[in-house]
Amino acid sequence: MGNNASADAENADFCSSDDEPSKKIVTQFVRMGGAREEEFLCEDEVEESALNRTSIHKMPYNGIWSIMIPPNKGPVPRTGQFCCYSSEYQTIFVGYGIKRSGSLLNDVWALSTVDFSWHRLKLKGDHISPRQGSTAIMMDNFIVIFGGANERTFFTNLHTIDVTTGEVLLAETGGKQPPEMRGCSLGIYKRQLFVWGGFDQEEVFYDYLFVLDFNTME
Repeated sequence: MGNNASADAENADFCSSDDEPSKKIVTQFVRMGGAREEEFLCEDEVEESALNRTSIHKMPYNGIWSIMIPPNKGPVPRTGQFCCYSSEYQTIFVGYGIKRSGSLLNDVWALSTVDFSWHRLKLKGDHISPRQGSTAIMMDNFIVIFGGANERTFFTNLHTIDVTTGEVLLAETGGKQPPEMRGCSLGIYKRQLFVWGGFDQEEVFYDYLFVLDFNTME
């Protein structure tokens, strides 16, 4: 995502922890968390002071990973969240997932790739129950979200979130629908949504490709 970051971010200097001379880079990556659920839920709570310590790691290739410290408070630690990027808004949208306590979430946050500030979206419209394992992709000013699961149910519903208004809309679709699943892959091309892969409650993995035409909603 570094190619879409601001010029200031692209030309920023990063220093290693042992005070060696800084090295300019033209591409940067932001680690945003996420872990295997069984490992994440077993971890002890990490003190906020530990989370706020910047750590930079040298790699044997041309690049450097760094932990970016946002200027304001962001979402709680989680895994199983969706994540998608809008080049138009230069923003990463993150939502849903499961907390370390095991509680499911249905909040949505926006991270600016210009100043790395967090903002929570004020959602309205159709209610979406807390879930994890949903997949999302951007289309214009909409986050398109499919699937996911809670403690008892896997979902097959499709919904959108207008990032300019916070309006949530459950889509009404026709034709043969994908099965209830989580962890699928999404793609959009010429106003068509492609849904591939994922797995169901019985841990059956799918290799089907489903296509939804946004013009006909089938």
